Amino acid sequence: MQISDQPSTEEILKSILPRDRYDGIHRGFTLTGHIAHLNIHGEFTNYKEVIAQVIMDKNPTVETVVSKIEDVGSHSEFRTFPMEILAGKSDTQVSLRSSGCHYDFDFAKVYWNSRLENEHDRVANLCAKGDAVCDVMAGVGPFAIPAARHNRALVWANDLNGDSYESMVRNVEKNRVSSLVYPFNTDGREFIRLSSKALLRDGGKTITFDPNPPNAPRDPAINSKLKPIETYTIPKVFKRFIMNLPASAVEFLDAYIGLYAGLEPLFQDPSKSLATPGQEEKYPLPIIHVYTFNRHNLKDIEEAAKEICQVVSGYLDYPMRVERTDNLKDLYAQTMQAKTKENNSKKATISGGAENTPSAPGKVTSEEYFPEGGISVGYVRAVAPVKSMYCVSFRLPWEVAFRTPPKQLSEMEKKLEQMKSIWLKSDETAQWPGKLKQ
Repeated sequence: MQISDQPSTEEILKSILPRDRYDGIHRGFTLTGHIAHLNIHGEFTNYKEVIAQVIMDKNPTVETVVSKIEDVGSHSEFRTFPMEILAGKSDTQVSLRSSGCHYDFDFAKVYWNSRLENEHDRVANLCAKGDAVCDVMAGVGPFAIPAARHNRALVWANDLNGDSYESMVRNVEKNRVSSLVYPFNTDGREFIRLSSKALLRDGGKTITFDPNPPNAPRDPAINSKLKPIETYTIPKVFKRFIMNLPASAVEFLDAYIGLYAGLEPLFQDPSKSLATPGQEEKYPLPIIHVYTFNRHNLKDIEEAAKEICQVVSGYLDYPMRVERTDNLKDLYAQTMQAKTKENNSKKATISGGAENTPSAPGKVTSEEYFPEGGISVGYVRAVAPVKSMYCVSFRLPWEVAFRTPPKQLSEMEKKLEQMKSIWLKSDETAQWPGKLKQ
């Protein structure tokens, strides 16, 4: 039998499953390295082993088929889920390539979703060279590592899950961005406050990054492809925070209340024009990207935005308002098309001998413009029929950033504050300790 004559996965499953029971289930799996991840519910559980075996037989790269037993996060605060192996070998340690980077991790012990690659790319591409970025719930590094490797952002990346942290450390080294990504393993709420204050201490220091392969000859006479060593000055303030924990990330927003209390002179006042003397040299308040779930899908995004805005306002204790809504997949595609067109135009200009005029400094794209108290609500993907994932983006409001925090420090915060005070008194320039012991 020729390959073209072999039955498809759909044809095989239709012939095996009872009549009127097939609903395209074979298209519902997610590929993570050599693992196919299925969500099998209801009456299909009676046929799960058969379905798994067909999928493995028809997909040569699939060596293991798993199905989750409970929803993500319902079993663990680490976003992991109990799973059963339906077919193939009992090996959940995977290696894969995503967003142009390499990752190794144990799929059974960490959170990973291959369907978020487009969103990882979108946010990583918002990061610019030399930006300080705080990835609060970083997982194994799918936002942090591309932002550093492709755009040279300086990323402080944290995850409470010890297995995720260990995998992130290995992935940072594997992708050769150890001087740009700093992994941590502690609670997200405390990390927001501690990392922001410690960055004020380290701001102004310089770091170097070697973009060359580790074994490449360092003599330009021998290596014509040798790239120069890059030097970056650490900013005193994060450009953006990323909070990818949709089930509960909004609950951490109160950590931003009073984050920069007493430091008003460092920041641009949103009530003043950038043309006001001294304003342009100051730091803008950081942009926050927080992920959440909502019952409304893309068709009802305006209703979802209203409900999400109320939740965000509640945790910030500040009245936010919806400025715009977007389908983020379409928005990112448009952005990349525009960037490709711009790059082609620059290449044509250079090849034509004309001067390559750089774009105006300080230009802010519409995706990055946030009026005081305004939020952008972006649709990411459908998770279930009545559950969709959204990304909420906004610039930290002035009144929230400089308000006196309303609560006492927790015991963990007190411990981290003590550690911070020791660092602030030290003249050492060594890298921060990554794993904060509790």
